[in-house]
Amino acid sequence: MKALVILPLLLIVLLGLLILLPFLPFIYYRDKKSNAAFQKDYKLYLDGIEGHRMFCYNSRANSKEFVEANILLMLPPEVNVIFLNGKTPESTYDAKYISAMLHTLKSKGGFPYLMKVSNGKLEHMSVNAQVYQMAYYKRDSPELLSMINGFYGQAHRADLSE
Repeated sequence: MKALVILPLLLIVLLGLLILLPFLPFIYYRDKKSNAAFQKDYKLYLDGIEGHRMFCYNSRANSKEFVEANILLMLPPEVNVIFLNGKTPESTYDAKYISAMLHTLKSKGGFPYLMKVSNGKLEHMSVNAQVYQMAYYKRDSPELLSMINGFYGQAHRADLSE
């Protein structure tokens, strides 16, 4: 009895695969072409924001408030802040390109990240460990401030945590 039910379902699935099989190369080509067009637009977008400096942090409950109360004050004024609210980036930048940017992060140290666009490429550095040392071990901010200034190529700024 079960074989009588399974056999027609199996035949329907096989028939569906046979019908779709000729279209798979076209679907693959369309997706590949679409991705190539996006990559071209992404490169143009990066060229358009050349020299921009960004700081990206996320909505993780145990760090969001600390970053907003302490770290954002340390950033140079020209640094653009990107808040990753869940999977949605909130900033003045185009969300689809920022999302693509965040997917390219190779340093998996975790949020927050210092980022900048230089020579048409995204450079980034995780400051996760330093932020958590400040937040949970009540360490001073000079190491983090030094990393921020070094990454963005800034002159020394006063420590704002005092």
